[in-house]
Amino acid sequence: MRRQSSQFLISLAAWAALAVSAHASENTQVDGASGLLFTPTAEVVNEGRAVFTWSRHLNTTIRTNGDFFERSYAITLGYLPNIEVGMRFGDFPDLPDSNNSTNFQDRSISAKLQLFDENGWQGAVGGIDIAGESQTNEGLYAVLGYQGIEDLELSAGVGTDKLDGFFGGARWSPFDQASLVGEFVSDQFNYGLEVRPLKGLTLKAGRINDEDAYQGSYSFPLDPRGHELICCPVAIERCACSVEEPCELAAHVRDALVEQSFENVLVGTDGDTLVIEYENRRFREQLDGLAIAALTAVTHSGAAISRVVISPKLEDVPQLTFIAEMDELLDFLSDPQGSCGNFLTVPYRYNMCPADTVFASEGNRRPGALDVAIRPINSFVIAAPFQPSWRTSFGLGATEELALARGTKLIARQNFLVTDDINEKTDPVMTNAFINWNDSWDENFFLQSQAGMISRGNYGAVAEAGYYFSEDRFKLGASGAYLESDSADDPEDTMILGELAMFEPSLDFNVSLQAGEFLEGDDGFKVTTTRYFGPTQISFFAYDTNLSSPEGGFRIFLPLDLYNQGRHRRSRFGWADYYGFQYRTDSGPWGAEPLPGWDLDQLRERLRPAYVSAHYDEFRRAAWLYLDEAYSPCADCHAAQHTAHEDMEAELEMVADEGPADASGE
Repeated sequence: MRRQSSQFLISLAAWAALAVSAHASENTQVDGASGLLFTPTAEVVNEGRAVFTWSRHLNTTIRTNGDFFERSYAITLGYLPNIEVGMRFGDFPDLPDSNNSTNFQDRSISAKLQLFDENGWQGAVGGIDIAGESQTNEGLYAVLGYQGIEDLELSAGVGTDKLDGFFGGARWSPFDQASLVGEFVSDQFNYGLEVRPLKGLTLKAGRINDEDAYQGSYSFPLDPRGHELICCPVAIERCACSVEEPCELAAHVRDALVEQSFENVLVGTDGDTLVIEYENRRFREQLDGLAIAALTAVTHSGAAISRVVISPKLEDVPQLTFIAEMDELLDFLSDPQGSCGNFLTVPYRYNMCPADTVFASEGNRRPGALDVAIRPINSFVIAAPFQPSWRTSFGLGATEELALARGTKLIARQNFLVTDDINEKTDPVMTNAFINWNDSWDENFFLQSQAGMISRGNYGAVAEAGYYFSEDRFKLGASGAYLESDSADDPEDTMILGELAMFEPSLDFNVSLQAGEFLEGDDGFKVTTTRYFGPTQISFFAYDTNLSSPEGGFRIFLPLDLYNQGRHRRSRFGWADYYGFQYRTDSGPWGAEPLPGWDLDQLRERLRPAYVSAHYDEFRRAAWLYLDEAYSPCADCHAAQHTAHEDMEAELEMVADEGPADASGE
């Protein structure tokens, strides 16, 4: 019966391959690593892409209990150049756990480093299940690949444990939509068919370890905005208005910024330099807000203004200072070839205003503004003793944020569950309610703190301070907490951590080392790496404490398409800007921190001078898209390129029909 079902699926996949046009997609093996069926290859997932993989196959690695079928769920990320990282959850429906109460499960993290990719040759090293709650699937390997033969990919490698010696395989792709795959590992020969019926989607069916195996994977970009930039000039004109008094011009620019829903706006000028401070509550990306503020300064200031100084704020606290000559800024925003070499982005300076600057009164102050956002929520409990394979809860949450004063707001969150197999009840739950305060007393020093109900049943205070130095690329920090709980077993809890972090702007990559006492009296250290892919943020963390073995996990924040960036009033209702999810390889509370650890950190990361300086192209694109979303200045360029491409193809066909030139060159 299994063999018949496998043959039917292969036939169905082959029909789909012939019926649907092809698209490129990443290929992963059953554990989520780039590979064939069971074995990895020397390829890695493209940087900035993610692949979700589901598979069902016979797993032979649990040697003490025999061979059992595994259902595997994995997500693999092109996290850094030439590096892929994967997270996997494996469920064995026919194998009980150690308590004989539910299915045996395994969580793991895997990684691969591609050493080279030249002239068709690729080489890589990696590990499967290098960290996890129960390492039953582990294996280290080195693999070599060759793609210099048309339609054929070859690979060979050597591995340990799961891969057990030499392995190798081939993928033959006579069609763009389909491939035949074969491989050997240990004493087994595996084979199958993979098809690509839709963009990003790959389906596989075949035989692994002499049993039917099925797999599906889907590849998608982590930055949904893409990387297309403008390719031809855009018409941007400076305001022709002339005013006699600097205060009039400052008020004119201030009103234009307020009209675009910027808040806590302060504008001044001495007649030559325009100084702007603002808070962005409209645009999800702080860099986009800075670009729109710069565009507004260009289009609403008179020709007499030669220089602009812009300082974005968060909760009315200045974060950085952007300085540009007005003509250079106009040229940069208008022309893809415009230079930004003289732009200056530095930590906020209190002395950047000329001595005789005259300010207009502050516009559209934020205190009293209310945001109510709806967010999706879910929870997964995996491998809990005496429970089903996994338990889940789904529903919607509400977040309210009320601005109280400079740097201060009241935050409350509630969960409204629709289904709940964890606590078996769906009553609304207040998850936290606290006052959040952040401030800066120095151009390099920032502070954030909360006080109130930090999490359900835990009351107290949390504070985090950071000092940024060396052009804002390094940070020394400290964080602490004191909590009192409703629990009679553990009524008090504390935390004190030191931190050293480094930011690499060219990769949008941050590395942080924390050490000290986590919650639950848990002493140790924690390493966190964070990568930004446009509006998407992904963090991996690993820790080792006195109460845990080395464990880890990841957090991901995905932008929600329903978030509205339109103009708004003092109070607004809508969807949250991000959806957050966390995965851990263990099920214990070790290496844990209270807020602000879980929420998306918007306090500094997207307004760090090093981040802004590395993303001036995105700065320009944001201004262009906002200028006129319905108008594409590149349409004529694209049409011309298409015509030139058709002319070139016609010339090549004519040359081919005439045959090769003779020795005289005629």
